Amino acid sequence: MYCKVLTLKPDQKEVTADIILNRAAICTVKVHDADGKPFKAVLGAGTTSRDWMHATRSKGEECLTYGLDEGKPRLVVFSDEKGKFAGSVRLTGKEKEPVIATLAATATIKGKLVDPDRKPISNVRVLLGYADRAADEIDEAIRGGRNSDDPVTTNAAGEFTIDRVIPNMKLLIDGRNDCGFLEHPDRKTAQRIEVKPGESIDVGAITLKLPDGE
Repeated sequence: MYCKVLTLKPDQKEVTADIILNRAAICTVKVHDADGKPFKAVLGAGTTSRDWMHATRSKGEECLTYGLDEGKPRLVVFSDEKGKFAGSVRLTGKEKEPVIATLAATATIKGKLVDPDRKPISNVRVLLGYADRAADEIDEAIRGGRNSDDPVTTNAAGEFTIDRVIPNMKLLIDGRNDCGFLEHPDRKTAQRIEVKPGESIDVGAITLKLPDGE
């Protein structure tokens, strides 16, 4: 990002300014499966210094990352386009290129949302909140995240199933209905979930508070 303030006189019709740019550091990451075979296309998030940057698509196995700072290690998260495989690598800027990121099968989470009285919470949207922003951006790309047109919702018993969950990444399960977000009674002690590649786990009952007024 570049910003330069120019002071112009009222009668000036034209002004010239020199802009000097330094090329950002670049690191090449090659994305393979567990057998070492490259993917034809991948999605990557965390590839720039802006952690809010949406996931970008790379043709072929290579994904370029920009602006690495040796004092600030950065997590970069990848998936294939269908969200069947995902993985991550943490870059420090000191790595010998190319860095190899290995993707593994995504996972499935089952569970049940209940209120503080242990009553099931039905017909609410179930959301994943990853501890790392790059993982949230990949989730947005492969599942639609919090803005999905085909959201996961609880049934009459409060039960839900979420697939294409990124392995080896800590996350929280939240909820949302037309009145707002459902909150954990104590977010500091809320259950942090981490799945292994390819596994299907049942996390049991997760307690959430309904929005005020319900």
